[in-house]
Amino acid sequence: MTPDDEGAPRRGRFGRARRGYRIYDSLIVASALEANCATLFSKGMQDGQMIEGRLTIRNRFQP
Repeated sequence: MTPDDEGAPRRGRFGRARRGYRIYDSLIVASALEANCATLFSKGMQDGQMIEGRLTIRNRFQP
C-alpha cells in the first residue's frame, strides 16, 4: 500500500464488515486486490476462499 492510497483502508473496512475479518486482515486483502494478486498466503484465513472472484486465500498450515 502506498502512502497516497486512501482507497485501501476504505475497502478494508468494507471487507471487515462484509466478511467478518479483523481490520489487519481486511487491509491485507484490500492491498492484495489493489495489486492484482491472484494468491494470498495467510496463516489465519480460510484455505481456498475466493475473494471477489480473483484472489484465492491459501493457508499453508492447513492439513
